[in-house]
Order: sequence, then C-alpha cells, then structure tokens
Amino acid sequence: MNHVKHDYTKYFVFISMFLAAFVNFKNPAIGSLIVLFFEMCIIISIYRSTTINNKVIVAHYNKKEISTVIFYIITISFSTARVLVNQENEDRLLFSLVRYIEILFHISTILTLSIFFYSIKQKEFSFKLIPISIVLASIICLLDYHLNPNSIMSNNGFKLTVSYNIRQIGYVVMLGCLFCIVNLLLIEKYTKSTLYTTLFIMNCAMIFWLGGRGSILALTASIVLLILLINRDLIAKCRMLFSTVILMALSYIISIPFSVFSWNGANRFNMWVQHLDKPLSKISNGRFELWQESISLILQKPLFGYGPEAHAFETKIGFLQPHNALLQSLLEFGIVGTIPFLIMIIYIVKNSTINAIAEPTVNNLFCFGLISAILIHSLYSGPLYHATSMILVCIASAYVLSVTLKRKNKKLTKKEISASFNSI
Repeated sequence: MNHVKHDYTKYFVFISMFLAAFVNFKNPAIGSLIVLFFEMCIIISIYRSTTINNKVIVAHYNKKEISTVIFYIITISFSTARVLVNQENEDRLLFSLVRYIEILFHISTILTLSIFFYSIKQKEFSFKLIPISIVLASIICLLDYHLNPNSIMSNNGFKLTVSYNIRQIGYVVMLGCLFCIVNLLLIEKYTKSTLYTTLFIMNCAMIFWLGGRGSILALTASIVLLILLINRDLIAKCRMLFSTVILMALSYIISIPFSVFSWNGANRFNMWVQHLDKPLSKISNGRFELWQESISLILQKPLFGYGPEAHAFETKIGFLQPHNALLQSLLEFGIVGTIPFLIMIIYIVKNSTINAIAEPTVNNLFCFGLISAILIHSLYSGPLYHATSMILVCIASAYVLSVTLKRKNKKLTKKEISASFNSI
C-alpha cells in the first residue's frame, strides 16, 4: 500500500478525534457538516489506495456481513424516498436528506477506515488525542469564566464556549476518561501512570463539572465492564475498582470550587438528591414523555417508519431525537430498518469483546469500553445521533472490524476464544 497516502488518512483521523469536543461550537448543524467533511476526506484518502495485497478490503468480509449492510442501506433508502416523494415541507425534505447522507457516510467511513487500520500495526495508532482535547476544552472554559463569567453559559441555552450543548461534549469527556482508565489498568511504569492519572482527574473533573448524570452513569458502567473483562484475579479486580472510585471521588472534589452555577457540578447533584422523593417521571427531564410519544407514533407506522429526522417533524414535542437510539431507529426506519441496524450493532459488540479478550491491548480495550459506554448512554440520550460522538463511534467501529479481520485471517480457533472467556 502507498504509505504516503495513508499518512493523510492518519492526519484526518487524528484531527477528527481532536476536534470532536469542539466541532459543534454554537450550532450543531455546522458540527454535522464539519464531521461530514472529515469523513469525506478519510474516504477519499483511502479510496486512492483501495487495495491490500491487490484485494479490495470488502473481499475479506463474508456474504452475510455485506448483505446486512446492503439490506440496511436499501431499507433506509426506501424510507427516505417515501419522505422525498410525499413531503411538501422544504425544511423536512432538506433535513431528511442531510440525515440520510450522514448515515451513509457513517457506514462508508467505518468500512473504508477499516482498510487503513487493517494495513497498520496496533501500536501505530492511538486514541490519546481524545483526553488531551478535553484538557484543552477545560482550560478554555476556565479562562472564559474568569475573563467573562456572564458569557460562559446561560441556563436556557446549555451552551459552552467550546460546544453547542454541555450534554454533547459530555459524550466526548466520558470517552476521554475511559481511555485514561484503560491505560491505568494496563501500564505499570510510574511515569506513564502519573501522566494518565493526571489526565483522568482533569477529564473526570470536567464531566462532574458538566453535571451530566447520564455520562457519569455510562462511564461507571463501562469501567466496571472493563475491569470484569481484564484477565486478573478477583482481588486485583477489586483493587482496580477501589482505585477508580478513589480517583473519581478526587475528581469530584476538585470540581466543587468551579461549580458556581446552579446547573453544574456539586450544585446539580445536590438538586437531584433533593428531588429523589419525586416520581421517576419528574426527575427524568421529560424523557418518559418523549418515549411515550415516540412509541405511539411507531405503532401507527411500524414497518418502515416516518423517514429520517422523523422525531423533529412528526412529534409535538419536536426535539431532534427521542433520547433513545432504538426508539429513534424504529421511528425513522421502522422494524424493517431496525433489524439490520441491531444486527450490525450486535456484530460490533460481539467482536469488540472477543478482540479485547483475545488480545487485551489498550486500543482493543478502549474500543470495547467506548462502544459499551456509547450504547449504554444511547438508551437515554443521543450519542448515536450527534456528530460529536458519532465520528468517534465510527473510528472505534472501524478499528474493531480491522482487528476482527486480522484475527479471522490468523484463524483463531473457537477453543482459543472460549479459553480466553473462561480465564476471566
């Protein structure tokens, strides 16, 4: 392969990771277009060197894998075509078409980026830029508060200097924490341990400062899964868990002096604790209402749904997404489109788990943690919808596919995999 050309691919991927926390700025539509641009750059860069040993990468996938992707594209294309043919609302037509194009580019990015990852060694690529970008974002927010405390955020807008929405940057902060934790679980050198401890505390303090309960819940759950996955004895796993709890507690304490708004940090958690006696529907920030309305609409058109961006235009509430990836898929593309969507997710989850167990490297474990955290979070929020997190999901999924292809080519036996599972 032409390594000079693939150097460009690496640059585009690194820039995409670094800017994931910043691409939205004050407008999510602009952020989506920026992500779309970087995906196009990645695809074009790889397309110019499309072969590995004179064979296109698709040849390494079996027919079931490729047919699932093709069937998914056909179903979402059919649902989108119905909107384009029958809809007269120009805004709906535009947003539906953009959403459809974004999905196609997400799929294309995953498949083509797996070419790049397939052609390099694991040590040649790192996700380190994610926690580093969060440190930079934290510093910018801190400086902005000191220089102009009235502009850092309004209670009505949920906007930061570096992001359109505090919840969306929370997705990326969560992943920055995960990368640091994976390194702390594996490395033994004191210098590196100190580096990643510092990075984790800064990232985790940021996530507490943002006050995102959903991100903290998904982060905690994925850390527990990671510790369970690592091949260590029970005592060692308990020590890992205890150390992580201590670091998270320290991060929370550090965030307290900066929790100067009613919406963030310790103040937000105190408000939440005070309302624990209220019904669950009252402390879910309207999610139950979103889900109920989505379910009622899904039951009316269960097969092919209402097309892309259905939630924003079909519901009375009118949010961009229903804060649940499954409901969103059913609402947009119906049961027919959701089945291949779930099959692809299960395939990625299954292989990210096998990869992490068979070869517990930093990248394999991080991809497992990232996918786990995003999927958990997608049950009550929109990380599978927003561009800030989707570009990272695409990169991690492509990495999982490339490692899976390498593993299959090495003909790793079922006995070896089952032995790895039994050793957990």
